Amino acid sequence: MTSPLLVGQAVNPTVNDRVTENSDGRLGIGGIDWLLPKGWEIRAPSGSMRAGELVLPDHGVVAIFRFANGGGSAESNLERWQSQFSRHDTSWSTVDRSVGFPIHLTWIEGDLQTDRGPHGGMPPSENSQHKVLVGALLLAPKGLVVFKFLGSVAEARAMLPSFRRMLTSVAQSP
Repeated sequence: MTSPLLVGQAVNPTVNDRVTENSDGRLGIGGIDWLLPKGWEIRAPSGSMRAGELVLPDHGVVAIFRFANGGGSAESNLERWQSQFSRHDTSWSTVDRSVGFPIHLTWIEGDLQTDRGPHGGMPPSENSQHKVLVGALLLAPKGLVVFKFLGSVAEARAMLPSFRRMLTSVAQSP
């Protein structure tokens, strides 16, 4: 039995809109579930578009999004993320897991643009130079699920091993 873990801030949120915790301790949304890395915590989303947030002590936050009816292709999301940086170096790879859907992982490092307007996805910041966006796009059975981290190079390097382990634990929900 799946129970709601987070209290949503969206208008009329439903269980399907938020990350849940199932009886064996796995987190899930959109027809997938995964193991929370040791030392990480889950918290309610800070915005109405977020399905949840994973807090990494001393290393920032991974935002989780779910798009049941769209959300764009992996390529269009990667292009949009790249456009949010005025200078960037990107390396990404597709992890083809036996779970039956692809997981796209990306690392974008560079100077974050802070003048992208309300739809740029990034709030203005005094310290926007040399940031890293680590993202995972999961083309899950019930829509696109996105894990997105934005922080310093040191924070990204510190969280990346646990982030990758989390992605290897992804499975289709029963």
